[in-house]
Amino acid sequence: MVIEESQMKFLVDDDNLFHIEKDDMVTSMTGVKTVEYIECRKDTCFTFIEAKSSCPQPMNKQNFDSYMKDISEKMINSMSILHAILLERHGKEKFQAMLVNFRKTSLKRADINFRFFLVIHGAQKAWLPDLQNGLQKQLKVFLQCWNIKGSNVKVINDVQAHDMGMIE
Repeated sequence: MVIEESQMKFLVDDDNLFHIEKDDMVTSMTGVKTVEYIECRKDTCFTFIEAKSSCPQPMNKQNFDSYMKDISEKMINSMSILHAILLERHGKEKFQAMLVNFRKTSLKRADINFRFFLVIHGAQKAWLPDLQNGLQKQLKVFLQCWNIKGSNVKVINDVQAHDMGMIE
């Protein structure tokens, strides 16, 4: 499947996709922001993808902090919703509606890897380290709670996403 978002075309295998941003249950929730989609690979890795067409400069502290807070909220909400569905908190029907790759991933396994990507169209490579540090800082407590390494949070541009095979 191709997901068009923020001037990019993401390539995702339908069998590994939870298009959380377009999910009926999620869109009916009031005030809940999510990433674009979650990908489940080899039943040991969940990858959360957020796409943006622009970003503020770190020197603009107020806009930068607000931007990072918004992105981190989307990632945290998406993780919570995914786990709530897999724990059948939204009912057995919603769990059964999830693709098999998601359903067969046991939440009791410590080897499940979680990765979080912010893909920014047109971002200059020189901006990315500050953006990545800002997002990791914003997610620090969340990452500690889940015992997820900060290095699993990546901020990349469209060129890097293309090189990784994420976008056309």
